[in-house]
Amino acid sequence: MSWSDGMTFANKDHIIDAKATMEDSDTDIGHNSSNGDSPWDRMDKYGQWGGTVGENLSYGAMNGMNAVIQLYIDDGVPWRGHRNNLTNPDFLVMGAAAGEFPDFGNIMTQNFAKTFKEAPENYPSRRSLHVDDAPLIISEKDARKLAG
Repeated sequence: MSWSDGMTFANKDHIIDAKATMEDSDTDIGHNSSNGDSPWDRMDKYGQWGGTVGENLSYGAMNGMNAVIQLYIDDGVPWRGHRNNLTNPDFLVMGAAAGEFPDFGNIMTQNFAKTFKEAPENYPSRRSLHVDDAPLIISEKDARKLAG
């Protein structure tokens, strides 16, 4: 699997929109943006996806590993869509972002696609790939401790 900056920017946009919508109207917008855009519409802003696409949302997990475990177990989702996204052999590219979220503590989004042609000319010129202003920098040793 390869990483996509463009898909990550699409995830970051969704987190910012979802957080603002929850704070302003106490409404969780789920997979669609407050303006009705789907995950695929958001990805289109930063590149061109092809083949199969998918999105996972995780709320309230303590860290990235816990979010992935939560999505893999997929309790309460009878068709196990999040697990299917994580294990789908057609997904060869992904992007992800995480940030604070009202009531749940945090949110993580993941987008997947078979292909994604990046459009760096559409990337925000002064935005980092971190939802918070200060990027999290952590050593591999400390990351392993957090993961348990």
